[in-house]
Amino acid sequence: MPKVENFCGGVRVTIKRTVFMKLSHVGSSVGSDVTSSVTSLSLVKLTERQQNMLELIRKNPFISAQQMSVVLSVVKRTIERDLADLQKKGILIREGNTSAGHWEIIEK
Repeated sequence: MPKVENFCGGVRVTIKRTVFMKLSHVGSSVGSDVTSSVTSLSLVKLTERQQNMLELIRKNPFISAQQMSVVLSVVKRTIERDLADLQKKGILIREGNTSAGHWEIIEK
């Protein structure tokens, strides 16, 4: 719930951000973890962010694009573009519907 208060002759609104998932280990170590665990995808060129997304999906197949955007600190639309690219490359598929489905990584 936003907090509204008078401030210096105007109005200040404070909105607290909800943290969906906090992964302290996501960062520089994710790249090396993904590289070692996605050797079958080595022929496909993936960005570091896409590799991080695959690692998040591996840990939680039910993760949403919004949750990934919060964890990786990028806008949701960027995540959606990367997800579409991973699906186009045949690396990732979505099982089930948009709200109750889950991600599956295709190991080749």
